[in-house]
Amino acid sequence: MKNCVNFNSPDVVKLAGELNVSPAVAAAKIGLYQDKNGLDKFPTVDELNNIKTGVKDVFEANPELENI
Repeated sequence: MKNCVNFNSPDVVKLAGELNVSPAVAAAKIGLYQDKNGLDKFPTVDELNNIKTGVKDVFEANPELENI
């Protein structure tokens, strides 16, 4: 991930709730999405649901990240 997404942003918190994940996980997914699609694009819930590669592994390997 090349960019840093603020997981306290209201848009990120809203998407996290819709995805039923923590804001940190949502921010990671948004970062991966934006790496591929550009920083000016903000994903929809459906687009984020398609991002699975790597995110789960990061949080399983570093569970303390979800508590940030």
